[in-house]
Formats: sequence, C-alpha cells, structure tokens
Amino acid sequence: MDKLTSELERLKSDYIAIKEDAKSCGNQVIEALEKLFNKKSANKKLMICRIKEWDSIEHNIRKDKDYQFEDGEISLASVANIHDLIGIRVISLFKQDVEKIGAIIKKEFTISQVKHKADSLNIDQFGYQSDHYIIDLTDDYFTAQGWEKYRKLFFCEIQVRTLAQHTWAAVSHKLQYKKEPDVPTPVQRSIHRVSALLEIVDLEFERVLLEREDNRKRLAKERIWQETFRSEEPFDLDVDVLDLSLEQLLPETNRSKQEDFSELLSDLEKAGVRNDLDLFELIEEYMLEAVEEDRKRAAMLTELLPAERITQSYAPIDEQENRLWKGAYFTHTGLVREMLRLRQKKL
Repeated sequence: MDKLTSELERLKSDYIAIKEDAKSCGNQVIEALEKLFNKKSANKKLMICRIKEWDSIEHNIRKDKDYQFEDGEISLASVANIHDLIGIRVISLFKQDVEKIGAIIKKEFTISQVKHKADSLNIDQFGYQSDHYIIDLTDDYFTAQGWEKYRKLFFCEIQVRTLAQHTWAAVSHKLQYKKEPDVPTPVQRSIHRVSALLEIVDLEFERVLLEREDNRKRLAKERIWQETFRSEEPFDLDVDVLDLSLEQLLPETNRSKQEDFSELLSDLEKAGVRNDLDLFELIEEYMLEAVEEDRKRAAMLTELLPAERITQSYAPIDEQENRLWKGAYFTHTGLVREMLRLRQKKL
C-alpha cells in the first residue's frame, strides 16, 4: 500500500468516527441560527444541513496537491480541519435578506473566511452565486452553548443564497454544469438565458418589495385610523391596508410575525367587510368583547403551563408562548375572526 492510500485510509477511519457528531453539530448550528434569525427578524425560507460525503473528500484530496507532500503524506491531520465538512445552506426569498442574514452571521460568530461567489464571475459569465461564511466552532458563542463534545469539529460553512440562486445551484449540480467550460457548446445559449432569467427574478422581487414599501408609507401618511376618518373616502381592503389598519387599531401584544392576512381578507369579504371603514366599525363595536375573550383564554392556558415555564428566567419556546406570557392568546387576525364570530352570533 503506497503512502497516499495509507493516509486516505487513516482519514476515512477518522471520518467514520466523527460523522455522527458532525451531523449532530450541524443540527445544533441550525437551531442556534433559527433563534438568532427569529430574534433579529431575518426572513429565511428554509435551512438545510449536509455533511460532506467521503467520496467528495477523497476526490478533493487526490486532485488538490496542496493537501499532499512529495512523499505522499497528507497535510490534513483530521477531516475535522476541512472547512466545509459541515455545510449549512440558508435559503431566503429576497436578496435583501441574504445581506441581513450575512450581517447577523458576521456579528455573532468568529469568521475565518468569507467568499462571495458572484465576485469571481466576469460580467459576461454565468455561474454559481452564493455567500459563504466559514465559522469557527471553538469560539466563545459555541462554548457558551455547552457544546464541549463538538470541540473536535473546528469549522462549519454557512452558505446563504436566494431561492432563485438555490434553483440554479441545484439544477447545475444535477446537470454537472458547475462552471462555464463544463457546458456543451450547443447548450450554452440556453443556459446563459436561464441564468439571466434567474438573476432577473431576484431583481424583480427586490423591485416589488420596494414598491410595496413605498405603497405602505403612502398609506400610513394618507390615512390615520381613528374616528375622524369617517368623513373621508374609504380605502378598499387589500393585504397592506388590512395589515396597517390592524397594526394601528389592535393591541401590539397580539401581533404576530406570521399573520395570514390573505385568508382573513377572504373571511371579511364573505362577511361584507370590504373597506377600512367597515373594518373600523367592526372593531369599534366588538373590540372589548373580543379582547375579554382573548384574555380569558390566555389566562386559562397559562395556568396549564408547567411551573418552570412561567418563571422570569425561562425563555418562551415560540411566538405563541411569548404572547401567553404577555396575557394574549389571539393574533391580530385571530382577534378579527373572534369579532366576526361575535357579530354572527348577534345576527
């Protein structure tokens, strides 16, 4: 057995020994990221953890001479030194969220390396685009989590990309078109077109977000939701008008980050509530009763929580429990549905 083969066998045994710990560590990193993103209101679509396969590790070692000395010995002491052994993919819907998520990662963790893949592309090239952050798993943040068992795993790569960029990465991986020279000449025109369309998708979604924000600012400036607006022309309800109306008219403690305004619009339409004046009158008449029912349910459910879950030192496990701590049960959409139920009951 030559020296290189012997070294690879050593690393393969090392890989087998730490692979399960690497999977557990990756899941812990996802859990930590989930908490951070929720706390900072960073929107992500999904997170995926993967552990680099041994075949891929072996292939990279064999082709990369930086890993090998002249006598065949490998400079890698352990597979734990591979920066992307543990890979986390964070996928967001919008480019602005990619930037926000990246800022959180850089602030919270010790970063040993940052790569913006788009920076390596010429203006006339297509290719894989994603932001990569190599984080040090031995830093103070992870020590504070009580992760001593994972200290032999030194690094984790976090890749942050949009859903459109993820689509490109998944398709190019399937077709094995990871770089422009990989693409057969007859297919290049089509693949360029797809790449351009996916970039346009990201840009157009960003434009939609900006237009939506401008519209919300205009609505907030033009409309103050109070009793004096009865003399004004009512606004037809849409998602933004409904959202802004409830934000100003209902208690902040009931507000959720995951309100389903679209479904509520359908319920309001069926009940004949079609503009913000109709909504104001509904809330004005049934607010006190709905809030009273809300507080009763919150009190009842809080009593059912284990004693340790209602101490000051215990952090709520989710948004609903956080509302219960504040004495609220319904979300904003839930409060409005309760008002619709109360009105129906009186008819």
